[in-house]
Amino acid sequence: ASFERSCQNPNSYWVQVVQQGPGRVFLKEGSMLVPIGSTSLTDVSLPPDGEGRSEIHLEVVLPNETLVEGRPVQIAIGFVLRSEAKLEFLGFPATVVEDLDQVCGFEMMLATGQTGPMACAPASEEFVVPGIDEEEDPRRALRISEEHMS
Repeated sequence: ASFERSCQNPNSYWVQVVQQGPGRVFLKEGSMLVPIGSTSLTDVSLPPDGEGRSEIHLEVVLPNETLVEGRPVQIAIGFVLRSEAKLEFLGFPATVVEDLDQVCGFEMMLATGQTGPMACAPASEEFVVPGIDEEEDPRRALRISEEHMS
């Protein structure tokens, strides 16, 4: 399966985001994460104070008991991203590189392939998967924040 998602850049400089190695896909069942496959995403360049789109590719094998029609499943994706920021410091160009361990999650209707909004957080934090019918919330999108670039 493949789909696109937006990424936000609240910073005043360009940021390039590249996946570092294959990511893992999990079925989220309560607080448990059951491994079901791998993922990759396309590189994305984010303009200052702007957004970009990345295509996410999933290769998964779901347990038979999850193939219940009419009930969305929660999918979690874990990956390491490398962000590279191009900025100026006292008039001189500078590049800052940071690796970010991220987890993103969304709900999906297996029968139709419909996906809900995605929420992302650092892998060390708890995150809540938004419901399939919830509105997209840019505050929960994958964000490269100032704190990662300082």
